[in-house]
Amino acid sequence: MIASTRNTLQSSAATEAQPHPVLIQANFRKLEAAPLLAALERDCGLQPAPLPIGLRDQLAGKGMLLVQGDRPLGKAHRGSDRVLAANFRRPPGSPEGIDINPLDPERRLASFKLAAFDMDSTLIPIECIDELAALVGRTREVAALTQAAMLGEVSDYDESLRQRSALLADLPAESLQQLIDRGIALNPGVEQLTRVLRAAGLRLIVLSGGFTPVVAHIAARIGALAYEANELEVREGLLSGKLSGRILNAKYKAHYLHSYARAWDITPDATIAFGDGANDLLMLAQAGLSIAYRAKPIVAAQADLCLGYANFDAVLEHFAETRSRTLGEALEVFQTFRARQATDPGHNTHPSTEHSRGTPCSGPPAR
Repeated sequence: MIASTRNTLQSSAATEAQPHPVLIQANFRKLEAAPLLAALERDCGLQPAPLPIGLRDQLAGKGMLLVQGDRPLGKAHRGSDRVLAANFRRPPGSPEGIDINPLDPERRLASFKLAAFDMDSTLIPIECIDELAALVGRTREVAALTQAAMLGEVSDYDESLRQRSALLADLPAESLQQLIDRGIALNPGVEQLTRVLRAAGLRLIVLSGGFTPVVAHIAARIGALAYEANELEVREGLLSGKLSGRILNAKYKAHYLHSYARAWDITPDATIAFGDGANDLLMLAQAGLSIAYRAKPIVAAQADLCLGYANFDAVLEHFAETRSRTLGEALEVFQTFRARQATDPGHNTHPSTEHSRGTPCSGPPAR
């Protein structure tokens, strides 16, 4: 569930507070652990987790690092662009990046029963209305309106969608099917994630401001049990430029998440919601776990977890049953250290920090 207050991380030379685990996930495999750990500590106040060198390097080989903060990391996606740009010469807009998210060792996938997905720019990499606009030569106008709506820069989402839809007038109705027939890719990791969620017994739904034929197609591809979408009015085989029925806006997305959960006797804390734009915020706020994917800043700043760079299936590292063996072992070491520190506040030896200074790492050997 989206947190209600903004926490900031502050570095601390020494703290007696219980450390909180934070997971770093990159969309590239060759993580140079030592310099990145030093940068995260200096720039974000995140210290290396107390891990043996071998285990730390195994994580880095999988594009992950485990670090710790002296307080819970209340908001996701902090400092990744800044850290990489400042320390590793990654230019703004670089496709390479890291996600910084709080890691709950006790979170279990079995605790969740329903997952709701936005479609455009979440399940798929495109905005379908922008693709349709290209067919009538109105790409720039429609895309600008879409971007403003997703950024939360428009006060009336419904009117924005009506304006965009009006620009599609006289487009053949079969254009929607042609868009499907052309092939619409799913975002990386969507198939893997949704397959695991279904196998774990979660019901999937798609709640999209997109249009019915496309939303129905994508919902079927991920094995969703239901979907809600907008409907373009058709007259004599052509799009009229108007919408038919209610507009699936932010309010209705939250309404349908609640409605489906209630119909299936699922409590709000047993729901997960995925989205990217401002019209997803109410739905994300209502879910037990909110996950932002390639999200606009207003959404990334408020979601529980944010995938700004990593693929969809990176979410699986955040559940006890589906995380990798390597991260599971690292968490065991971390929790053992934390338990020891709780009983002995003077126990503050961080093997990985010692290693970053060039001294040998003490600790159990990597399995």
